[in-house]
Amino acid sequence: MLGFLLNFPLHHSEAADPDLMVWIIDKLTHLFGGDLATIAIALLILIVLIPIVIVISRRLFNTFD
Repeated sequence: MLGFLLNFPLHHSEAADPDLMVWIIDKLTHLFGGDLATIAIALLILIVLIPIVIVISRRLFNTFD
């Protein structure tokens, strides 16, 4: 309990860790060639594609157990 009280002031007010977000954006920028629009489109396609693949695979491989 005391450890929590001592570590509480070390937290930041941002929704995510700023250093982690900078690192993630830097890695994605390096991976996709530096264009943020390309990164946004790739992530959007990935987010839309995952549920579609799940639905298709469940329909193809459903065993009706």
